Amino acid sequence: MDSVDKEEVLVTDHADHAEQKLIELRFATREANEVLAELKQTLKALQKERSVIERLILNGFDELIRDQVAESLKTYQVSVDQAIKNATDAVFARFDQLSALLLGETKDRKRRGQMSIPEMIQRKVDQDDKSS
Repeated sequence: MDSVDKEEVLVTDHADHAEQKLIELRFATREANEVLAELKQTLKALQKERSVIERLILNGFDELIRDQVAESLKTYQVSVDQAIKNATDAVFARFDQLSALLLGETKDRKRRGQMSIPEMIQRKVDQDDKSS
């Protein structure tokens, strides 16, 4: 088997692996969308609760309780904002990992001296250019 055949087998094997990773990426995307939908629902519910609490404050709580509730709302909002940021960062990090897997750009592959898909494609293009 000559080197071109070996590369074609490697590309085919890698394409099969990439297809599996694409399926995983689609699943992760679906999960991420579900998480984002849940976060949006939670945020909407929190905004309703905040509105109710603000109306209660405006309708007669004394100044001390008003200040305490307002401070709690700020702290609560900071926590919600941080939770949303953490979830979003986790989704993006997972997408970055899956992208590296699909492109064959993982540390393991690099350590083993294996080419990434973009490198394989470039090599094939260069070979085709030379043979033209």
